[in-house]
Amino acid sequence: MKTALAKTVLSITAATVLLGACAKDPNREKARLLAAGQAYAEKGQYQEAVIQFRRAVQIDPKFAQGHYQLARAYLGLHYWPEAYKELTAAVELDAKNFNAQVDLAALLLGAGEFDAAQETIRKILGVDPNNAAALVLLGQKDAATHDLPGAIQQYQKAIQLQPANVNNYIGLAGLYVASGNPAAAEATYKKGVAADPKSAAARIALASFYFWQKRVAEGESEIKSAIDLDPRAVYPRLALGQYYVAAGRLSEAEKTYSELKVMAPSEPLAYRALGRFYEATNQKEKAAAEFQALVKSRPGDRTNRKYLAQALIELDQVDEAARLTSELVKAAPNDPDSQLLNGKVLLAQGKDSEASQSFLASIKNEPSRADAYYFLGVSQNVAGATAQAKESWQRALQLQPGMAQAQLALAGLELKARDYDEALRRADAAEKAGSRTVPVDLIRADAWMAQGQWRQAEGALEAALRLEPTSLPALTTLVNLYGTENKASQALGRISALIQQYPQNSRLYYLEGLAYSYMKDFSKSEESLRESLRLDQRNLDAYTLLAQIDIVHGAVDKAEQDLGAAVAANLGWLPHYMLANVKEREGHWEEAEKLLEKARQLNPASPDAANDLARLYLDHGGNVNVALSLAQTAKQLAPDSVEVSDTLGWAYYKMGSYETAASQLQQCVRAAPNEAAYRYHLGMVYVALGQRDSAKELLQKALSLSPNFPDAPSARGTLDKISKEGLLLRQSGPPGA
Repeated sequence: MKTALAKTVLSITAATVLLGACAKDPNREKARLLAAGQAYAEKGQYQEAVIQFRRAVQIDPKFAQGHYQLARAYLGLHYWPEAYKELTAAVELDAKNFNAQVDLAALLLGAGEFDAAQETIRKILGVDPNNAAALVLLGQKDAATHDLPGAIQQYQKAIQLQPANVNNYIGLAGLYVASGNPAAAEATYKKGVAADPKSAAARIALASFYFWQKRVAEGESEIKSAIDLDPRAVYPRLALGQYYVAAGRLSEAEKTYSELKVMAPSEPLAYRALGRFYEATNQKEKAAAEFQALVKSRPGDRTNRKYLAQALIELDQVDEAARLTSELVKAAPNDPDSQLLNGKVLLAQGKDSEASQSFLASIKNEPSRADAYYFLGVSQNVAGATAQAKESWQRALQLQPGMAQAQLALAGLELKARDYDEALRRADAAEKAGSRTVPVDLIRADAWMAQGQWRQAEGALEAALRLEPTSLPALTTLVNLYGTENKASQALGRISALIQQYPQNSRLYYLEGLAYSYMKDFSKSEESLRESLRLDQRNLDAYTLLAQIDIVHGAVDKAEQDLGAAVAANLGWLPHYMLANVKEREGHWEEAEKLLEKARQLNPASPDAANDLARLYLDHGGNVNVALSLAQTAKQLAPDSVEVSDTLGWAYYKMGSYETAASQLQQCVRAAPNEAAYRYHLGMVYVALGQRDSAKELLQKALSLSPNFPDAPSARGTLDKISKEGLLLRQSGPPGA
């Protein structure tokens, strides 16, 4: 017979076993995790939701709803590859989950995978032909592939099925706008308002249409009606602020956003609005201060850190931005925003190759990201990969046809290629895509200056300065234009007036020095440049112009001192390159080699640094194989450069490849017939080929063009040798005589 104690122990043990069995019941546990994840997702805490959903599908890999909810959490985080994987699993496990299929089709559309998206949509409609969400997606696919009539038809079907869905009216109206039918668009926007008179989104969409048509009073009235529907609603007040910004009523916009921040302190769109306003209106310091305050008050909001990092990059506070982006990437390695910001920081640090890798990582995680392709192009262009940069910018335009930045970047490439008509066309396209901006006018000014159309160029620059009177790029181009036309005194008056307004602006003093240099008043130029450097010791242009003035006046020691200061300040490759030229001119070629090697390390994309280093190696007993490789690299980077072709030809000569050398150097002599060095190099190749008469003619011409060029002694010695060999041949007679 069991004792009471034994019965108690048995009862406790049985209860424990029972509780353990319940705790380990996989169905109950995965349901608990699913509910916990959904609770996090409803609050926008997607990282926490992901943890719960992942645990649920680990318990049951065939848990279709778990995969679907995990996919939605990944969508909330913009983790597109992970979302695609989970949506695919959800659809495979539950073919009747049309919501998952709709989300999968939308993801494929966003990635530009139109055929795959259409196949998924057709599967949905094959089972459920009245699925309005699928019809809308099909309409979006048609619009993306330029079938506007087809897109309109699909949206009309969706509206028939869901006549109260305001978003479908808004989408259809947008299609009417795109197809050039504003009357139908307005009627459709109004139908959306009628379908749900309490919809703020419908009224704001109608307001945006009115603003587009410049019907300002009607637009403002609709926004205020949307606010009246719910005085504490965030979205309508955001729209009102955006309207004020577009109308140039910045103080009213700032007031609106400040009030919104107080009114909805827990809503991210509301408390970030003021910082975004400062960012959009180029108030960089205010933007950084606002986001810094948000980071301190809401340390768990990673998005605030992203905005702060961007603001710091804009302010050139790269080290602090690098710290933030490093933390962001570490916390979320697959976040495309963090990868993009990290790439921007690396680009600002001069790490072009690493920047490209970061932009590619961003694209991998979000293939439809036009801005990532744009910055990838920037990093490729800086690295000298012009063809790849062009492809990236073209891809950016495919994804976002209205991206003015990409149009302007491509216009810059056209300028370099001397296709000025195409550069101007792209400038026009950039203006049409957005609005007339300073960069648009600068492209026009550069194109017209290159063609000698000075009046048009001046008009473009004045237009840029009307938009932004203190635009330093426009002012710099204007000073150079006036300097070229011997009107530098006009530019000087303008710059001096600006200095009175902005006495702490280092760049303005540089421009004053540039204007004085055009006027040949070098003492005043130096005075202005020294003041520029006093205000900003990292003003590279001031250092280089000072050095040029020093060299013109034969003050080589001062030039070396100024360029040495720029080298010490770590201002990139150019000071090393310029100082190397000074050192070589003074006969210090070993120091010049070291400086050029550093310049190459800092900027592998510079054809000048590669070419000059190759030339030094060839002329001073360096490794000929390395010199040839450098010359070939320079040729790839600057295929039209005569100087590079000369160095490459001379490298082939040193390698004993005389026929190849002759081919390169013949082009140089044809392109620059009065350059003594090119004739000397080709003459030496002909000596090696046994073509003494041609060699003699070239060497004599080289000496007549420049009796004291660096290789003149070698040319004279070779001519003496040719003459003596010719005398010996005449004295001995022909072979066999």
